[in-house]
Amino acid sequence: MKRYDATVRNETAADVGAIASVTEAAFRTLALSSHTEHFIVAVLRAVDALTLSLVAEEAGRVVGHIAFSPVIVSDGTPGWYGLGPVSVLPERQGRGIGSSLIKGGLVRLRALNARGCCLVGHPEYYPRFGFRNAEGLGVDGVPPEVFFVLPFDAPVPRGTVRFHEAFGADARRVREIVRHHDPEPGVNPWVHGRPREERIEVVPPDPGWPALFERLAGEIRAALGGAALPLEHVGSTAVPGLEAKPVIDIDLTVEDPDREDAYVPQLEKIGYDLTIREPHWHRHRCFRLDAPRANLHVFPPGCPETVRHILFRNRLRRHPQERDLYARAKRAAGPGARSVEDYNRAKQAVIREIYDRAFRAAGLIVGPGDDPA
Repeated sequence: MKRYDATVRNETAADVGAIASVTEAAFRTLALSSHTEHFIVAVLRAVDALTLSLVAEEAGRVVGHIAFSPVIVSDGTPGWYGLGPVSVLPERQGRGIGSSLIKGGLVRLRALNARGCCLVGHPEYYPRFGFRNAEGLGVDGVPPEVFFVLPFDAPVPRGTVRFHEAFGADARRVREIVRHHDPEPGVNPWVHGRPREERIEVVPPDPGWPALFERLAGEIRAALGGAALPLEHVGSTAVPGLEAKPVIDIDLTVEDPDREDAYVPQLEKIGYDLTIREPHWHRHRCFRLDAPRANLHVFPPGCPETVRHILFRNRLRRHPQERDLYARAKRAAGPGARSVEDYNRAKQAVIREIYDRAFRAAGLIVGPGDDPA
């Protein structure tokens, strides 16, 4: 079969729709596939976890794609990345395009000072690129013969590899990410009763907010130990240059928010008060810290709401015009708002407008009226 030279390059914003189409087509008839790979790529992009996203292009057409994303190794070794998904259009398979993507990606990954790369894949294909099975390192539930590693001038760590939460993405999860939620009528989420009315104060941006988040995050990790998974600084104080209420918003992931005994007592000891319990909505809990003022939101792994928070934050960080639009909405919403609920309702139309543009940019919505089902 004739082989073609494809150009391998970084993805651009204009490639997002083509990447989704190529990925879906490549896995459509593969019996071993869960047929969710295009959702995985979109969610990785949405949460800024695509360390590398490369396309193969022939005559101006995207014909292949490969993704690399960070993994967590249980022994704490940093600098390891997962390869995949890798996709080539069915009519272009067998022509060396996949090999070009893998080789090009590994070269770029080494240039980022990565310690190594790992993947789950076919045992007859990946050894040709230097991948091998690893004794003492694996993925829970995955046969060792299909888990491969490629160390870059570093020893192979020992323990368990956890791929990014986005690898659990499917159509249902993507629908939840792009769907806007309103409070469920008749549900009282308040643990101690509805809080008193308070004046909404929006202040100029404070360059000390990121450092304050880091301090609080360190205290939370020390209190929870292994119970704390990712911690993210979200909300307006996480966006440089954006005026905000002087409240640090934090998203905390724990394995099971319904097991409050695993984290509530520890958080209470360092000053956090459980104020909201919403088992019906992503099993959400919210804690309040009074000094310094912070809100700590607790969600389970792979929660669509954490994807939304990160996506919105990053959209404002990277697009000054979106940040300025949101700032104007905040200034208009503040006067007359007698509660946080009133304040948020007044901003809602602008927030949803920004979200919808962010969804399309990430590939979570790929066309007019698109439904990710």
